[in-house]
Amino acid sequence: MAYAAVVSLMQVLEQLLGPDQVPIRCPKSQIKLLSDKVSSLKAFLNNESPEYKWSKTKNSLEKEIRDAIWRAEDVVESSLSSHFLSSGTENPEDESDTPVLSEDLQKVIQEVESITKKTVKFTDDVMRGRIFPEITSTTASKLGSTGGPAPICKNKIVGFNKYLEDLKHQLIEEKNITTLGALPIIGMSGIGKTTLATCFYNDPLTVEHFETRVWATASQVFRKRDILLNLLASMKVLDDEMRKKTDDQLQEHITSNLKGKRYLVVLDNVSDAITWMDFITLLPFENKSSKILVTTTIQNVAERVIQDTRFNYENHKIHKIDFLDEFDSWNLFRETVFADEPCPQELQKFGKKIAKNCQGLPLAIITAGGHLAKAEKSPEYWKNVAESGNSLIANTDEAAVMIKQLSSGYKLLPQHLKACFLSLAVFSQNHEVPASKLIKFWVSEGFLEPMKAKTFEVVAEHYLKELVGRNLILVIKWSSIGGIKTCTVHSAMWMVCSKKAKKNKFLYIINKYADCSFPEGTNNSPRRLSIINNIVFGIKDAYNSMDSLSTVRSLLCVGPHHPYPLRVCLGFRLLRVLDTLTIRFYKFPAEILVLFMLRYLALTYSGGELPAGFSKLRNLQFLIVRLHHSLKFSAAPSYLPMEIWSMKELRHLQVMGSDLPDPQGAELPNLHTLLDVSPYSCTKKVFKNITTLRKLGIRIVLTHQDDAGEPFHAFDHLYILYNLQSLKCVVVNPTFESQVIYLPNSVSFFPNWLKKLTLSGCGFPWEDMRKIAQLQSVKVLKLRCHAFRGPMWTTQNEGLEELEFLLLEDLDLEHWRADGEAFKKLKHLCIKQCYNLEVLPSRFAWTENLALIELVDCKPSTVGSAKKLEHTRLSVLGKRHPLKVTGHFSWEHDKPIRPSQEF
Repeated sequence: MAYAAVVSLMQVLEQLLGPDQVPIRCPKSQIKLLSDKVSSLKAFLNNESPEYKWSKTKNSLEKEIRDAIWRAEDVVESSLSSHFLSSGTENPEDESDTPVLSEDLQKVIQEVESITKKTVKFTDDVMRGRIFPEITSTTASKLGSTGGPAPICKNKIVGFNKYLEDLKHQLIEEKNITTLGALPIIGMSGIGKTTLATCFYNDPLTVEHFETRVWATASQVFRKRDILLNLLASMKVLDDEMRKKTDDQLQEHITSNLKGKRYLVVLDNVSDAITWMDFITLLPFENKSSKILVTTTIQNVAERVIQDTRFNYENHKIHKIDFLDEFDSWNLFRETVFADEPCPQELQKFGKKIAKNCQGLPLAIITAGGHLAKAEKSPEYWKNVAESGNSLIANTDEAAVMIKQLSSGYKLLPQHLKACFLSLAVFSQNHEVPASKLIKFWVSEGFLEPMKAKTFEVVAEHYLKELVGRNLILVIKWSSIGGIKTCTVHSAMWMVCSKKAKKNKFLYIINKYADCSFPEGTNNSPRRLSIINNIVFGIKDAYNSMDSLSTVRSLLCVGPHHPYPLRVCLGFRLLRVLDTLTIRFYKFPAEILVLFMLRYLALTYSGGELPAGFSKLRNLQFLIVRLHHSLKFSAAPSYLPMEIWSMKELRHLQVMGSDLPDPQGAELPNLHTLLDVSPYSCTKKVFKNITTLRKLGIRIVLTHQDDAGEPFHAFDHLYILYNLQSLKCVVVNPTFESQVIYLPNSVSFFPNWLKKLTLSGCGFPWEDMRKIAQLQSVKVLKLRCHAFRGPMWTTQNEGLEELEFLLLEDLDLEHWRADGEAFKKLKHLCIKQCYNLEVLPSRFAWTENLALIELVDCKPSTVGSAKKLEHTRLSVLGKRHPLKVTGHFSWEHDKPIRPSQEF
C-alpha cells in the first residue's frame, strides 16, 4: 500500500504547487522538498528487480513508507480542511486566513527524509551484492526439489476429461507429430492447471509417445541454475557430483540427454514472459516432434508462448480452464468428503449447496470438503455452513492453506495494481461490480498514475484489463463494444482481498457491531470503511466508534437498500469518497457541505434542489444524486444552483431531475459525462461551455400538452460537442398516440463522430432510420421501447457501415428486410421482447463478421429463422466464420443468458 499512498500524496502536492494552487502560509520550497522526497520513494518502490521485490527488508521499509506518507497526507489535508472550514471560502484574499503548514510539515519532511536515507542504504547494499532475493518457503522448496521425479497426480480428477483429450489431440495426434509445439494452459489460481498438466504428463499415451519427459517448476525469481538442477532431477540423473558442475556443464548435460529425442517438457507456474523466454534457451530443438506445455495464470504469458515463431503448427491455441459446473462440483466435493462411500441422504441437500458456494473452483471445493471430512457430519452443522455461504470455514486451517496459495497472485502484482485489486473487497462478497463504478473509485482515491495524453479513466480501464488478464478479476458482462461492463472476484479470492486489506490497514469491512472494534492510535486507523449492513449506523456504540476515526478517506454503504432514514456517520472531514446510494435522505445532510476533500459523492436524495453551499466542495469530481424509485421525473424544469459552474474539477455529473442553469460564461473544463438531464440543459450556451463532454444522457418527459416535435430540439446543438462519443435519449411518453414523431429533415443534429447511440421511447417512423444510417462512425446502436414505430423496416445499401452491435428491444416491428451490403461489419445482434417480429433477414447468413445472435423472449418463428441462419452459415462459409445463436425465455428460466444455453 506504500506505492498507492505515495501516488496519492504526489497528486495532492502537485495541486499545491500547480498554477491554481490553494493559498497556504508555507514556503513553497518546503512543499517542493517534500514532493522531491516522495518522488524518490516512488522510484524506490517501483523497482521490481528480485532483490527488491522479494526482500523482507524492503517489505519492512514499505510499511514505514506507507505510514509516514499517510501522516504527511493527513497533515496537509487536515490543514486545508481546517482552513476552508474556518474561512468559509475557498479563495480567501486575507493571507492571515491561509493555513499554516510549516511547523507540522517540517516534522513529516524529517520523517520522510529519515526513511529515504534507509532506502538509499538498502539500494547500496543491493548494488554491492549484500542483499539477495528472499524467496518464500514454498518457492524455495520448489527450487530445491532437485532430487525426485516429476509430480504424480494425487488430487481428485473431476471434470478434466475434455481438457485432457484436447491436449492429446493437440500434442500427440498424427498431423502435429512432426511439428515443434508449445501450448499454454491458463486459468485462475486453484483451478487445476498443474493437476491437468500432471494428468497429461503421466497419461499412458503420453508416456508411450515421448522418449523423454521432463518437468520443471518456475518460481517468482528465474534462476538459471535452479531450473537446470530442476530439469536434471526430473530426468533422474542428478547426484552430488552433478551438483558441483558449472551452469554451462549442466546445460550441456541436459542438451545431450534431450538432443535428437522426442521430448515433452512441462514448465509449471510461469509468472512472467521473461521466465518463458529465458527457459526456452535451455532446450535443444533438433527434434521437431518435441512439445512444451506451460501453465500460467497470466494472459500475456500465454499469448507470448502462442506467438513464439519457433512453434508454428496447425490450430495451436491457449487452453483456458473454466470453472466446474454444479454436477462436477458436487462429484468432486462428495469424493473429497466420502471417498468411495455414498453421501448420507440427510446431508446431500446441504452438501450440494456447499459445493455450489465454491463457485466451481476445485481448490475451494477440496478445501471445503477437506474440512467437512474431518468435522462432524451432522445435518445441523452442514446446514449452517451452507447457509453462511461457507464463511463458517473461512478461519479453519484448511482455508488458511487455500488463502496462502491464492495469495501468490497478489504478491506477484506490480506495485501500481495492488491497491486497485484490494479495493474489490470494498464490495460485498459475490457482488457484481459495475466497471464504471470501480473506475470512479480508483480515480477518486488517487490510486492512478497520470499517463501522457490519457485521461485517468483510460488509465483505470488499462489497470482493470491487467487484473483480468492475471485472472484475479472475473468479467461477468462485456459491454456492447467489447469493454468490461461488470466484474467480480471469486468468493475465495475475495477472502484474500479482505484479509490483505485489513492486514494492510487499507480497509475495514463492517457487517455487525463486533466489526466496529478498531485498533487504537492514529497509525492504526483504517483509511476506508465498507458498510455491508447499513443497520449498524443505528447502533449507538457502533456509530460512536466509527465517528471517532479521524483518517477515513472512503465510506461506502454497499449493502441492501435501507427503506428507512438512518443517521449516517459523516464526521470524517478528510473523506474523499462517500457512497450512500443504498440509504434514502429526505433532507440534504448539512455535514456533507464541510467535507472539502470530497471527490466522489453518490446519494439517494428526495428533498428537492441541492443547497447553494454545495459549491464549496471544490475538489468534487463525481456527483451522482438519484431520486428514490417511488418518485417520478417532472416535466417542469428544475435547475442546479448557479454555483455548480464554479466546480471546475467535475468529471461526471448525474443529478436526476435537475438541469444545468445558464452558465453566464463559466465553464466546466473537465466534464466528461452528463446524465439524466432534460432538453433544458441542451442549449447552445450550455454546450459551448462543456465541450469536453464525451457521454450525454437526455431524458425527455412528454405531456399531453407538448408539441410532438418540440422536445427534440434538444438535438439542435449537439454539433457543438465535438468530443461526444456516446448519446442516450430516453423519452417518457404518457401514451402512444396513433401519430408518430418525425425527425427534422436535416441529420446534422446527430454528430457524425458519434460511436454509440441509444434511443428509447422516441416513436420515430422507420423511414427516418435512413437519417440515422448516415452516421459514419456509429459502432453501437440500441433501439428500445418503441424508439421506432411501425411494422416494416427495410434497409439496403445504406449507411451504418461501422456498426458492430445492434440491439432491438420492445419494438412493434413485424417485418425486417436487409439487402445488399447492409450491416456488413455487424458482429453481435441482440433482439429482446420483439414479440411481433416474424423472421430475421436471410442476408445475415452471409454477413461474415456476425458471430452472435442473442434472442430473448421472441416468437418461435424468429427463433427458427435464427437457427436456419446458423445452419446456412455453416454450409456456406464453414467453420472459419462460425455463427452462434443463443436464447432465453424469461418465463421459463430465472437465469442470465449464457452462450451454452442454445435452442
